[in-house]
Amino acid sequence: DEVEPFLLRTELVVRTPRGRVVTAKTYQHLQIQPGGKTGNELQGRLF
Repeated sequence: DEVEPFLLRTELVVRTPRGRVVTAKTYQHLQIQPGGKTGNELQGRLF
């Protein structure tokens, strides 16, 4: 149960009204590029 507090303290994850989201710092740490798809873009593909 220490993982989420650690991620929040290190600002790799932030709390938003929509839930937890990763930050740009997370992508830099993992050395990957953000996907670029927003929730609205993905939602349109469901229907």
